[in-house]
Amino acid sequence: MAVDSAPGIARKAWYDAEQLYVELTDGRVVTHELPGFVRDTPPDQRGPCQVEDFGTAIWWPRLGEGVGLNWVFGVRERVIEELAGFAAGP
Repeated sequence: MAVDSAPGIARKAWYDAEQLYVELTDGRVVTHELPGFVRDTPPDQRGPCQVEDFGTAIWWPRLGEGVGLNWVFGVRERVIEELAGFAAGP
């Protein structure tokens, strides 16, 4: 991960052979090594990724799998949910 300040919410996501790139709503771009399920899939079968769940997740529709933005930042899911404006549970 290439960020040294508070996490944010995702606006756009893309990847190359090695890295996942996430553009945040404040304009920063953070990177993280691709998740294993993407690396383990042949490149021609991966398809594009997309931002989902109000900017809190990155999803690969062709693979039927994704990661939470908390994984990218290495923080608890609650941190990202609060940034997205979700109410805290009981």
